[in-house]
Amino acid sequence: MAKGLMMHDEFGVQAVRYYTRFPDEVVERGISIIVERPSRVPHTSLSELLKAIIQAWSTKSFEGSDLLLVTHGNERGLTMRLFPGHRSDARSDNLEVLMSNDSEKDKATKLYLTTAQVRELVDHMDQVRSLKISGIEFRGCNIGRQSRNVGLLKDFLGTNSAAAPDVLSIYGFAIPDVARDSGQMDRWFPCISLSLRTRLFRSKGSTFRISSESGSGWGVRARPLVSRVMICKRSWTPGSKHDWRRYALELSIEELRHQTKARVSTRR
Repeated sequence: MAKGLMMHDEFGVQAVRYYTRFPDEVVERGISIIVERPSRVPHTSLSELLKAIIQAWSTKSFEGSDLLLVTHGNERGLTMRLFPGHRSDARSDNLEVLMSNDSEKDKATKLYLTTAQVRELVDHMDQVRSLKISGIEFRGCNIGRQSRNVGLLKDFLGTNSAAAPDVLSIYGFAIPDVARDSGQMDRWFPCISLSLRTRLFRSKGSTFRISSESGSGWGVRARPLVSRVMICKRSWTPGSKHDWRRYALELSIEELRHQTKARVSTRR
C-alpha cells in the first residue's frame, strides 16, 4: 500500500479522482499497489512536498509504507520549484547540490537561495530520510528517461527503491459516446481494426481502438486531460446498449492503464 500525494493543479485534481476510482496501481508487470488516501499538496514545491510527506507520516492515517507521487517532470527530473514562486526548480542537478558536502553558503549561491532556505530544505530532507519510506513511485512525464533522475530521487528521499515513467504521463476523465453504426465508428477511428486482445497506439499516441469479430468495438481518443470514449455495436438487443457502454468503458480503462503503466518505468 502507498500514500498518494498529487500536484495542486488540474493534473493533480484528475489524479486524485483517478486513484479514488482505481486505487489498484500497476508498478511492474503483474505487480500492483493500493494507493491510499490520495490528496494534493497545496502550493506544490519541493519545500511544501517535503513538509507534506513529513506530515503524512507523522499522522499516519494510512497503512502502507510506500509513497506514490504525481508531479510534473521531464528528462532533467522534477519541474516543481524549490520554494513556491522561486526561480530554481527541483531538477536532479539541484537536488545533487543540496545533497553535496558544499557549505550552506555555496549551496545558496548555486541555487539562488538564502542560507536559511538551504538549511530548511536540507533539514526536511533529513527528516524524510529518517521516515525510512520503503519505496516511491513517481507519476510524471519522462522522469525515468534518465536513470540518474531516479537514482538521485531515491537517494534524496532515502527510500529503498524508486521508479518513474520514461514516457509522457497524463490523467483525465472519460466521456462515452455511442456510434450509430460501424461506418461512424470507422470515421471516428480511421485505423486498423484489431482483435479484442490486441492494442494499437497510433504514432501520435492519440487513438486507441479495439474491435471484436462480431463487429462490436470501442476506442479512445485522447486529448489533454480528457479521454473521449467512442463505442460502436452493429446490432443492439433490448437493454444491451447501456450494458455494453458501461462494460466497454470500464474494460478499456483497465486495459489502457495496465498495458501502459506496466511497461514504461525506470526502477532503481
